[in-house]
Amino acid sequence: MKRTFRLSYARSGPTAVERLERDWERMMTYYAFPVAHWRHLRTTNVIESPFDAVLLRTSAAKRYKKLENVMAIIWRLLVVVEQRVWKLGAPERCRDVYAGTTFVDGVLLSPTAASAAKPRKERAA
Repeated sequence: MKRTFRLSYARSGPTAVERLERDWERMMTYYAFPVAHWRHLRTTNVIESPFDAVLLRTSAAKRYKKLENVMAIIWRLLVVVEQRVWKLGAPERCRDVYAGTTFVDGVLLSPTAASAAKPRKERAA
């Protein structure tokens, strides 16, 4: 895949290809996890997402006269948002990931296929 990418775009964007090749392994790490976990790996703003709902309502909260009322509204918003946070898909696969089990394109390899699928170095073109 890396070689195909290089051949396709080397002429039109050599510096972009060079930079992407430098970080290729890190970019492809995503595919070394189970498919069920991909949804969580794509989420980049997990911590700030619940606060977006609160931020949308801060201007409305300014209308309240008592601080206790504002705090109650914000607390309730956070409780509601917390219930909507995604649960981890396929939690049983966490043990496999922690143990270093090999996944290729999100699919668990059998032990015999995993030993044959050791990463190989690509030749320079």
